[in-house]
Amino acid sequence: MARIMSLKLISIIAVIIIIVGALGYFYYAAKAPTKVTLTLLTHWGDPEFVKIQQKWIEDFEKNNPNVEIKLITVDFMELRTKIVSMYQAGTPPDVMHFFTAWLPEFVDAGWLDEPPQDIVAFVKENFLDSAVKATTYKDKIWGVPTESNSYMLVYRKDHFKEAGIEPPTFEKPWTFNDFLKACEKLVKKDPITGELKRACFGWWLGEINTGFVHPFAALLVSNGGSLIAPNMSKVTYDSKEGIEVAQLWYTIIKNGWWNPKFPVASGLVVGNVSMFIVAPWWYWIFSAQLGSNFTDVIGVAPIPVGPSNPTGKWRTVSYHWMFGVSAQSKYKDIAWRFVKFVTEQKEGNLSYISDYFVKRGIIPSNIKDLNLVKDKLYKDPWYGPFVKALFEGYAEPIPIVPNYEKVFTPLWKNLEDMVTGKIGPEEAIKSAAVESNRVLRGG
Repeated sequence: MARIMSLKLISIIAVIIIIVGALGYFYYAAKAPTKVTLTLLTHWGDPEFVKIQQKWIEDFEKNNPNVEIKLITVDFMELRTKIVSMYQAGTPPDVMHFFTAWLPEFVDAGWLDEPPQDIVAFVKENFLDSAVKATTYKDKIWGVPTESNSYMLVYRKDHFKEAGIEPPTFEKPWTFNDFLKACEKLVKKDPITGELKRACFGWWLGEINTGFVHPFAALLVSNGGSLIAPNMSKVTYDSKEGIEVAQLWYTIIKNGWWNPKFPVASGLVVGNVSMFIVAPWWYWIFSAQLGSNFTDVIGVAPIPVGPSNPTGKWRTVSYHWMFGVSAQSKYKDIAWRFVKFVTEQKEGNLSYISDYFVKRGIIPSNIKDLNLVKDKLYKDPWYGPFVKALFEGYAEPIPIVPNYEKVFTPLWKNLEDMVTGKIGPEEAIKSAAVESNRVLRGG
């Protein structure tokens, strides 16, 4: 009898063990990491960069085997439209890389996740002040900065030498008058027909507003002015300082020193344009067309100082990009982890994204990355002036303005109409400001 009871007890214990084991299996199976898929949206679609981004993704997935990241790339001209359409369709990207000028629009729409405190601390500790400012809206940081690009005056060295012109330097920048005197010397016209053969300066026509707004803003701040009031209540580019910049450009047009048929990038390359205001990413355009020694041909100089600048110190502007995470993402913690993975130094080496940037003419926002290559960049004839402008306080970021595109498109359009001879400088600035202020008032 005792034996039978013992066997029954053993059987009961065995059943209990099986049940507990089964429950444990199902419990841990339920808790075990399941495969999750995130989307990453960027505007880096060229084959070389797609491979680099895929490498970032592969390395992250190795460390996070339950995560799959799908890369979506579009052209820059389509990026904002793509972001908007994805949100409107209810399928926003988990992580996106975007121009900080769009930050207010995305935040006000409720599209961006507010970063966790460890990400905020990471940004404050590791990035340029101007980049932190550019990713801040309504007193909050909304993502991780990636690139910071200042604007400088680039020029053909052979044209300057031929005309006997000494290039401006950080210590001895040009005035607006110096700039115009150089223009007069640089221009070449057919002695018989008067046809322009070489323009002294050029503009990036018909593409995006940054082709006009950013060069204008660089000259504006170097003349002591600003694009918009600090409280965003009205634009201030219609000031005396702004009109003087427009008049500077108009003088070039009035004197016949520019031809809109001369495309700016190819114009500098082939030699029918002498000067242009650009950001450092033009590195890849010039190096692709002129070769790796393109700095034998192209020089970099500071922005001229305007007559209304009370300090006499030249200034410029910078623009910035950032990573953000969607507020609608189901996997925000993983998305932020990926962003930090791409933008953080590893064992004293450049972060993934900065390693690519410094090979492409783009200035990283990460201070620790910049410090690793600072000496090399400072000595580089192309990078040096752009980096120095950022490090030494010559550049101030383009302001973070709600409805940035709509606010500054009137300025872009009017400046373009001005340089193509359709409108005068004062009218161009003042009528654009009326439209910009209407947008700011919600009109």
